[in-house]
Amino acid sequence: MSIIREFFDRVFGGGENAYDMGQIQLCQYNRYAGAQKNLTVGPWLAGIAYENAGSILYTTDVSTQKTVEAGSQLAVYNNNAAVQILRIDKNTITALGSVGDVGETFSVIPCPPGEWTLISMGQWTYVRSGSSDLLTYLVLDDTKMRSKQV
Repeated sequence: MSIIREFFDRVFGGGENAYDMGQIQLCQYNRYAGAQKNLTVGPWLAGIAYENAGSILYTTDVSTQKTVEAGSQLAVYNNNAAVQILRIDKNTITALGSVGDVGETFSVIPCPPGEWTLISMGQWTYVRSGSSDLLTYLVLDDTKMRSKQV
């Protein structure tokens, strides 16, 4: 099973039926209401963009500092047998620090082996890991919350 599919199965309650178009269509049509429902397809994972020699490239390796937009959501998979650390910061990252280090402008987050860690960047824009074994993705989701005034 791919790690991306495993991510959706674990975090967003996937399962085999989530990939079966027939099952999706059965869930989508409500015969009692006589209407189609709007289904959320869900977020997707993307590499982190960076510039190299004038070209925009994408990576999941943040062992060298990368920049993301404030408010981004990250999904991090630790592909190592040991706990790895990820540092998020408002300023340029010069040193990783230790697990649990937290300051006004930064936080050091432990990532357990073989597991996904979801991180909300908040006001932080810089991210760096201690190892290229931490596969770091941006979680992209265009879902909008709407409420109906009664």
